[in-house]
Amino acid sequence: MKIIDIAIKDLLRSLRSLFLVGMAFVTPLLMAFIFSSAFGGSDDVDIATIDLAVVNLDEGVQEQSFGEMVVEIFESEQLSQLFNLMVFADETDAVEAIAEGQVDVAVIIPVDLSKAVTSPVADAEILLIYDPTLNLAPNIVRGVVSSIADGFSGTKIAIKVAIEELGNRGITPDEETLIEIVEDYSAWTLASSAGTGGISEMRLKVQPPSSELNGQIPQQDLVKQIIATVMASMMISFVFFTGTYGAESILQEEENGTLARKFISPTPISTVLAGKFLGVLVTLILQVVVLLFASSLIFGIEWGDQLNAFLASGAMVVASAGLGIFLMSLLKSMRQTGIVTGGVLTVLSMLGGLFTSGVENQPEFITTLSHFTPHGWSLDTWKLVLAGANLNELLTPIFVQLAIGAGLLLIGVVLFRKRFA
Repeated sequence: MKIIDIAIKDLLRSLRSLFLVGMAFVTPLLMAFIFSSAFGGSDDVDIATIDLAVVNLDEGVQEQSFGEMVVEIFESEQLSQLFNLMVFADETDAVEAIAEGQVDVAVIIPVDLSKAVTSPVADAEILLIYDPTLNLAPNIVRGVVSSIADGFSGTKIAIKVAIEELGNRGITPDEETLIEIVEDYSAWTLASSAGTGGISEMRLKVQPPSSELNGQIPQQDLVKQIIATVMASMMISFVFFTGTYGAESILQEEENGTLARKFISPTPISTVLAGKFLGVLVTLILQVVVLLFASSLIFGIEWGDQLNAFLASGAMVVASAGLGIFLMSLLKSMRQTGIVTGGVLTVLSMLGGLFTSGVENQPEFITTLSHFTPHGWSLDTWKLVLAGANLNELLTPIFVQLAIGAGLLLIGVVLFRKRFA
């Protein structure tokens, strides 16, 4: 078929371009490698000691204080090299210490923590207060506290199961029995796991056990998360670049006169444009497959569920191909393509959040702005894939990308047909 012949011709043209090969395959991996090297190039990251304040307000239950357990975890030999721990009597002193620059982050343990841990229905919030100019330190502390909170939530699940099991046997456990269950579970867990002004805060909740525990997967360590997010951002940015570059062949053939000869032949305009689009699509699919496979080998990135990664890749490819055809339909000559590939795509990448994807707690308007670009929706999709989200959570960003790609493709085809009629 002529559509396939045109697609193969454009694919070979793209692969023969050293510039495209470098930009599509080498540059994304190189930029991810630079970020990886900035963190030491391995899992062993040299991080300066974090000045950490802890305020333990927990009143305990039956002489058992889970607040003390939190403090002991931060004082443990494994974490003592990472945290310079200072214990404060109340939250006000800790906030003043942050304001004066004495500490970076404060962990406020609530009064009812132990009661929440030993009750299957109650909950409590561990409060983190930190200097908003910092990014890495609050994330590290949050990771540790999240692990502790997850362990406490696991304790609550153990209590719920124990109460249900004893209830089935006609036994109602007293508070002392529940405390023993908690102590046994906590011991097993520990053994198996060897503001105002310039101050911000976040809360980590110790929650009651949910009836549905689906979608919970082990989290990657902080460095791999950063590298994976950066790699996803670079892949998105350069996939959209490739989509636009591939569509340039329409303008190039128009200037060379080869496109006019095709239109003079019995080949319909729709067949030529379909072949061009298919060529761009195949080039993008090849690029995504290579980048996913290479980044997995080089950086050890786990791209999550294969079906989710496949759907995310497909939606991104359709959106980038549609955008490329649309942008080329607006241009009159090859001299204008530099403005698009160097300017428009860069602006769209910036608005889509691809250059700040590793920054936590961004202003809400930045997230809102990113959703006016296909890049932002693609980044949302890949973040969900990396986080192990289920298919239902991916449907909205995937559908939006497909709609954007199809809509822009339709507009581009209409403009080209009018132009070459």
